[in-house]
Amino acid sequence: MFGRYLTRIGLEDRELVFHSFRHNFKTACRFVNIPTEVHDELTGHRPMTVGGWYGERQRRIEYLKELVDRIEYGGVGGY
Repeated sequence: MFGRYLTRIGLEDRELVFHSFRHNFKTACRFVNIPTEVHDELTGHRPMTVGGWYGERQRRIEYLKELVDRIEYGGVGGY
């Protein structure tokens, strides 16, 4: 269904898939030096260790926001 939408709006590159959003986000995270474990968490990947689950929730959310605010997409919405 997403593929048909892309074709309808004129994007016919077969390498574009719904997960392209995730791929682009992870690439943007790498460009602004967001740690891998953080962008894995933000894209729904589970921590590899038990220690990856530790942390004070409120502090963690503020930290994640601070990191995500670094991300820029040239030409999209003024960013």
